[in-house]
Amino acid sequence: MRDTQNSLGGFPGVAPLAQYGDEKMRLGWADAGIIVPWTVWKQFGDTQIIEESWNAMDLFMNHINDTKYNHETLCGENGNYQWADWLSYEPLESCSGLAFSPQGPLPDAVSYWNYLSASYWVIDAFMMRDMAAATGRDATKYQQMADSAKAYIKENFLNEDGTFKTAILNTMQTPALFALKNQLVEGEAKAKMIDRLRENFAQHDLFACRPDSWAHPFSWPPSRRMAWKTLPMNSSFNVRTQAGYTLWTMEPPPFGNGGTAI
Repeated sequence: MRDTQNSLGGFPGVAPLAQYGDEKMRLGWADAGIIVPWTVWKQFGDTQIIEESWNAMDLFMNHINDTKYNHETLCGENGNYQWADWLSYEPLESCSGLAFSPQGPLPDAVSYWNYLSASYWVIDAFMMRDMAAATGRDATKYQQMADSAKAYIKENFLNEDGTFKTAILNTMQTPALFALKNQLVEGEAKAKMIDRLRENFAQHDLFACRPDSWAHPFSWPPSRRMAWKTLPMNSSFNVRTQAGYTLWTMEPPPFGNGGTAI
């Protein structure tokens, strides 16, 4: 990731650069430049990767902060395309072409992408705050950045009642799961958002997302314990134990689908 970073701070979607990967600032993929060092540190307790990656991560975060991770602002780097929530059930999914018209990305898709990228801005900033503290650096910059990013999302994408300003996002799983993870809603607004998620799960026979979808780490009980922070345990457990996708079951056929979930 560091070797393929551009001079502005943009990380690639795939590294090292080979058949794919020259596209920078593809939201969710470029963020691996922050997420991987944070995860390695959390897994092994060794801050060496933070030290080695700090300047590159700081440059990336400054780039996000300056551009608000806005798709249109970054078109020169992202090629006016986002993989986004690849292979999800969502109506603005990119692989199937639902996010596009013959003229280019749909306005609703761009709004969705900008919401998702701002959500990663929050997540990345909190990870940087944690890594700064772990290495004796001043974490104030990144706490303030996370707070600013959350305020930006609330002002531009959310109504006071917890619904999304872009109406189609209210019919989708991933936007709500990111809002819950980032603690953007509370009280009655949070309760109503969880109710909409439950209805969405029911409409999909209790399937949340798809095997490659971003949302599933936020709804699985075993994955970073996100169920405790996003959905009531019974909802997450019911979703997690569905057998209709390889994601859900580890057992080989005929008992399961030989899934690779960990």
